[in-house]
Amino acid sequence: MSIEQFAEKYRWRMNDRKHERSFGLTTSEDTIHGRYGEIVADESFGPILAVKFIAVPRNAIMNGALLGRYRKVLAGGLRLKDKYGDSESTFHFDPAKEREFALAIQLEPSTVGRST
Repeated sequence: MSIEQFAEKYRWRMNDRKHERSFGLTTSEDTIHGRYGEIVADESFGPILAVKFIAVPRNAIMNGALLGRYRKVLAGGLRLKDKYGDSESTFHFDPAKEREFALAIQLEPSTVGRST
């Protein structure tokens, strides 16, 4: 499933430029922005998606929230791709696998990018 199909199926807005401007983000790829990061396609590993937990804005509360999500995702069995410092990380998930999809969505609430 491509990220475009994924976004359409769950009615999420891709490349939300208003959200990018308000948080000072820039992206060169198709993304679904969430409260704690973003969901992106990772074509280099096949038809899988990645959930990125990113601390924007950077503060102690956000770092703590991201560290807690990191621990829950590891315990849930998603595959760690990258870890940046103590709080920012990227995990792969297969949207076709219900358990992986549910965990990624639970920890990355994409209400910011929900289309109407």
